[in-house]
Amino acid sequence: MIVIRNTLAVSPELQAEFEARFTARVRLVEQAPGFVRFEVQRQTPARFQHGKGFEPIEAQEILYDVMTWWADEAAFHAWTRSPAFRQAHQDPSPPQMFTRPMTLNILQVLEHSPA
Repeated sequence: MIVIRNTLAVSPELQAEFEARFTARVRLVEQAPGFVRFEVQRQTPARFQHGKGFEPIEAQEILYDVMTWWADEAAFHAWTRSPAFRQAHQDPSPPQMFTRPMTLNILQVLEHSPA
């Protein structure tokens, strides 16, 4: 199993629009062979100090991780070459929504414990 993590840095002024775009998405990835799971995660910047615990940090950008789990890397690559992928990405976000380029990581799942 692999996890694809797209990390996106969103301008705070466009946070609501960014989240609304995911709420309204066409949901085609769920039908792709080998697809396992999808999540959009909003990071909360914080600092940990012993004796004080976690305290929030003011951020100049809001970081999101868009995560998809796949049976294997071949299933992910097949999705990215599919007509459904092109359809799902035909209305890209405006460039001003992002404060820097997206980072994509392919994570190999070494151990998994079901809930």
